[in-house]
Amino acid sequence: MRIFQKKYNTLSDESLMAMIQKQNVDAFNELYQRYSQRILAFFYRAFNGDKQLAQDMTQTIFLKILEKSGLFDPNQSFASWFFKIAYNMCKNEYRNRDVRSKIEYLTDDSYDFHKIEDERLSPDIEAEFTMFNQAMTAALEKLKPLQRKVFLLRFQQQLSCKEISEIMGCPEGTVKSRLHYATQQLANDLKAFNPNP
Repeated sequence: MRIFQKKYNTLSDESLMAMIQKQNVDAFNELYQRYSQRILAFFYRAFNGDKQLAQDMTQTIFLKILEKSGLFDPNQSFASWFFKIAYNMCKNEYRNRDVRSKIEYLTDDSYDFHKIEDERLSPDIEAEFTMFNQAMTAALEKLKPLQRKVFLLRFQQQLSCKEISEIMGCPEGTVKSRLHYATQQLANDLKAFNPNP
């Protein structure tokens, strides 16, 4: 079983999607393992820590992957296609609930911090991390919505500027500009944490 699973571990996302298009359940399971926690964290941030909604959206997006697998072009990036679907799902949910301006985005670090199994972290380090996370949360809230989205897609989801431009439907130069201003503002707001002022 481990050898069989390892075979899927070595395949690219795009190869797995090609197999999913042929109804391969094991390929789908591998893709789910790769992306379920990332997309859960993304939805969790997008909907202000609403765990139930994040879980529901995560289930929905994977159902969409199965239902619409035929629409995927294996020559394109799966991650870009996947997060474009997620981005559109968020836009629809914001519109339906009329809460766009109230959405809170956080960085991935705060989400993963509670999953760290190493209990040898000193209380000082944990306290410092908590302070930084709170400051980062406040700084992200101050960004313009489009700048915040670009920043999170780039640094939380580690997508390229080209992929983000495809997801958001805007020129790559616009993505870079928004990212530049977001980074500048965050650097200014978080300068107290800069070890080399």
